[in-house]
Amino acid sequence: MKRCYLLSLIICALTFNSLNAQEIYYKKLTDSIVQQFADTTNTFSFKSKDSLKQNFTNYFKYILKFFPNMKYKSFKVIFKPSQHISKVKPCFGSCFKLTENRKYKIYFSNLCNSTLDSVILKNLQINSQLGLIATQIGYMDDLSTDGFFDMVFWRFKQLSRRAKKKQASENEIKLLELGCGYQLYSLSRDVEEKMKIENWKNAKAYTNYVTSDRNKFISQSTIAIFIRDMPVYASHKYK
Repeated sequence: MKRCYLLSLIICALTFNSLNAQEIYYKKLTDSIVQQFADTTNTFSFKSKDSLKQNFTNYFKYILKFFPNMKYKSFKVIFKPSQHISKVKPCFGSCFKLTENRKYKIYFSNLCNSTLDSVILKNLQINSQLGLIATQIGYMDDLSTDGFFDMVFWRFKQLSRRAKKKQASENEIKLLELGCGYQLYSLSRDVEEKMKIENWKNAKAYTNYVTSDRNKFISQSTIAIFIRDMPVYASHKYK
């Protein structure tokens, strides 16, 4: 009798958990789906002169679902004019702290004054926005496991274009393994289409883009191969 009772409790608990677990694997997300990803933790904040906060809060909360074991104290999302579409920086002194006490800043450009404006966060479609946010959270995840010397070395690597591109490629492969492939595919497709040479009016700006940011993201054709071959896309039912 006791065994039957315990078995019933276990089955009920498993059923309850499965019903309440949020599904995170989607091929194409809509704003209404993303808005369902809300929790009571206030581990990040926004700094912006416009009304971007209300648009992206739950977007970050959705992407953070792919990093349940990442340790950090908080991070701030900052929107400001910049020629860099996005970047992550650990706050001063974080390299001396334990991973759970570290703070970070994630920067997104809200004005580039060039064709790059077409691929800044606020001008992308939802899946691509989530892909761009995922790349930055991915960098933060890497930093969260780094020791003191790793974080110091990371700062020096930001001075090398080759090192930054290698870092970007490794970061995206990690995100593909976690299951963010369709969002990265959307981002790569948007960048490839919008950054074509015929869309640029300023030759110097295009040269700067080619030198520093072109091929920063894995191509959509390569991402499609990863999605086809990686276990995570076969083991989960993407909606």
